[in-house]
Order: sequence, then structure tokens, then C-alpha cells
Amino acid sequence: MSFLSRLFGGPEPEEPAHEGPLYNTPYAENIITHFEENFPGRTTIEWTDKDGMRIRLMAPTEQEPYYVAYTVGMSANLMELDNMAHNRQYAYLRTAELMMYLPASWPMAGLLAKPAQQDPDPETCWPLRMLYHLACMPQKQHTWLGSGHSIPNGDPARPLAPNTEFSGAVLYLPAEKNGPKTVHPVPIKVSKKVLLYVVVPVYTDEMQEKLASGAGCLEADLRELPDFTGFIVTPGRPSVAPPQDPEEDEDEGRYAYGPEED
Repeated sequence: MSFLSRLFGGPEPEEPAHEGPLYNTPYAENIITHFEENFPGRTTIEWTDKDGMRIRLMAPTEQEPYYVAYTVGMSANLMELDNMAHNRQYAYLRTAELMMYLPASWPMAGLLAKPAQQDPDPETCWPLRMLYHLACMPQKQHTWLGSGHSIPNGDPARPLAPNTEFSGAVLYLPAEKNGPKTVHPVPIKVSKKVLLYVVVPVYTDEMQEKLASGAGCLEADLRELPDFTGFIVTPGRPSVAPPQDPEEDEDEGRYAYGPEED
């Protein structure tokens, strides 16, 4: 199994089932330039799967001590706006990419130095794996992702990796103070933009609170955490959900974004 297959999870067929990259977005140059302008002076490494989906990881700087990971490829295909009565009105929602913040302390140095020679540790790489699978989801499941959408890790939801209690993710707009820097959509032309959503791992009780009270309520609570830890992936951060009676789900099934079993 190749490095990319081990990183992203799942077998890697020898021959693709289609002709040409499925995620070869025409906006790749715009997207990369946009992130380099917003986060200058960073070392960047990139992984590309057999279908053309790209995950780019930008190293921290002294001035901005956090990693920035983002996708290049989700915007290759227009998302299907299910349950939307007026698709034409909301057509701008059909083109997007995802991003994520990780703290400078995240053990990614080995991947940045020698990516092809590293055997990715699931306890290290689960955020990138989650970013990758979410970016592929709209095309594979004929659906769409947008601000406020929540994605649990299974039903019932279970931890994303052995070393974290995060069990799902919620998407928010990085242009609305949801992270250490305001990042606007990628400009393409006057009437065209590629939307950006920041992927925020959440706990089960936070997911339940979001479903009960709305994405805006959870968003406001995450903003109250110090040092943007509500939007920078920070394992062990306190939950922002109201206290409730603990009813732990002890399902020990496979981790959806964890390594594939032979």
C-alpha cells in the first residue's frame, strides 16, 4: 500500500474507474495563490490522490504559530443542492473548498521533511484524513456541504482517532472571525468565487447542542474559547456544550477516518 493510501485510508486501485482526474479543479491556481497571499512565508507540502484531490499543508511561522491545511479539488465539481427549492438563487453555494487550522505543536515535522518515507501515524494524520474525506463527500454522495453543516463520525458517532474524543465536525465560514485570521472566499472573477469553510472537530455533546440550538449558538460558544482553540484543532480542549448527564457510547467499531484494516 502506497504512502497516499496509508495517509488517506482505503485501498488504492491500480487503474482508475474513469478517464482523467475527477478533482482537477480549474481554479487550482487561484486557490493556491489565495492561500499564499493570506498566509505568506510558509513552507508547503502537498499530497495528491489518484483522482486529483490535493491536500496542502502550510507550516507554522514565528508570527503565526499554527499549521494551515486546505483542499484543492472539491471545487472541480458543482455540488448538488438537495432540498433547496430555488437552486438558481443559491448557485454560488455549489463551489467550495475546505481548510483547517492545527497548532504548531502538532507532530507534523516528519511529514513536512520526508513525506514519501514516512509511515503516517493515525494519531497524527486524522485531521488531514478527515479533511480529505469531507472534500470527496459531495461528489461521492451526490450532496453538498455548507456553513453550519455537521458531519458525525458514524451512527452513533465515535471518536475520530484513538487519541481524541472528537467525534465529528462542523463547518463554519473563516471570513466571520472563525479562526486566528479572517480568510475570505477565493476570488475568480467579478461574479464568481470559491467559498471556503473551516472544518472544526467537535465532541458528541457539542454536536448534540448544535442540533438542538443551532450552528450559530455553537459558533458563538467556540469563539469564547481563548487563543482561537475553538477553531484550531486542539485535542483536550474543554467542551463548550452545557453540562449534561454523561451517557457514554461504548461502541468500539472502526474509526471512520482511521486506518483501513486488511
